[in-house]
Amino acid sequence: MVRQHVASALQIGGLPVALARHRRLLLLVSGIALAAEPAAGQTASGGFPMVFGTVQPPHEPYRQWVAGSAVLRGHLQWLSTQLALPAPVPVVFQSCGMANAFYRPDVGEILICFEWIIQRRDQVEARTPGAEKVTDAVVRSVAHVINHEIGHALVRQLQLPVLGREEDAADGFSAFVLMARGEPMAAYSVLQGALANQSSLFVVEDQADVHSLGQQRFFNLLCWLYGSDPTRFGGFATQGGLPAGRQRSCPFEWTQLVQSWTTVLGSHLRPAPAPVLAAGPQQVAIATAQRVALPAGAVWTTRFQLPAGECRLSLSVMGLEGGQLDLVTMVLDDYNYLTWESKRSGVYWEPAFRSGRERRVVADVPLKGPGRFALVVSNDFSLLTPKVAEVSGLARCT
Repeated sequence: MVRQHVASALQIGGLPVALARHRRLLLLVSGIALAAEPAAGQTASGGFPMVFGTVQPPHEPYRQWVAGSAVLRGHLQWLSTQLALPAPVPVVFQSCGMANAFYRPDVGEILICFEWIIQRRDQVEARTPGAEKVTDAVVRSVAHVINHEIGHALVRQLQLPVLGREEDAADGFSAFVLMARGEPMAAYSVLQGALANQSSLFVVEDQADVHSLGQQRFFNLLCWLYGSDPTRFGGFATQGGLPAGRQRSCPFEWTQLVQSWTTVLGSHLRPAPAPVLAAGPQQVAIATAQRVALPAGAVWTTRFQLPAGECRLSLSVMGLEGGQLDLVTMVLDDYNYLTWESKRSGVYWEPAFRSGRERRVVADVPLKGPGRFALVVSNDFSLLTPKVAEVSGLARCT
């Protein structure tokens, strides 16, 4: 269950406003990878069907958005391939009169309130401009909350032992299923779950709540994220203020989390399917000696898709004209590119590669697919001087 918040802050002024925001959410609904699509014919007993309950008129645009979201439907289908449960667990989206999401053990279903989705959207919009990034963050937040509530469903349906708070165990399940069994980009849904819990204002009700304090949940999720891959997520741990002493224990905490959920789920955890890799090495051409004009304060970006596998991007960027010929070159996965592009402080992003201001950059950047990435060449630090660069990039994946 997510902690309830004041419902009066969630109201939309009228349907036209809701529709306008709804259109912004739709922009990226088919383009965000959370986890692998289920293989053809692969089904599960039980499963997590999407269902709709009562919908108040102001929430109709959000019902349409959820119903039309190939990402959320695909995520629920993927979860059904990961778990074998004795009975289906419907995921019900409806108007509730409060901003919340919770598992209902009396009827065996998960309830996601449209008010909670609206609240999360408002939180994201307040700190991250740009429709594409807002949609990305909201979808990932919904996925994390669904996974959290599935954690509660597992405890009740399978009568799993819980040592400690069940709410912490449910957070751990979401981290486990996304980071241990999902595709590389799925981990960012855990980060969105952490950011949604960030808070430094506590009242007595918070301290007595069944949930840990928001900041504790934030640091737990950040620790698991970091522990799963310290190289990839080291920057996020630093930006999030995770103390060095806690960082040292995070790889152990992550290993313990994976072992614990793997053990208690036993045969209810379906074997992880092998990733579908292309036959033989693949090459993806990003740019070939491309001449790029960069006005003062401008950036040049190209976005590209990589297949599943371990990839290396051979990169060359050379300044040809303008001032000291220096430029900044970055390679980012799509999540970090959208966050960087929003240019709003307080939102974490970390490039896979970033040069300083260099006349020539030659690099071999390791990347892991599948996923969408961006190559950025920036002259945004220059107030007056336009520049010209020659850009080449070739990714090789195995």
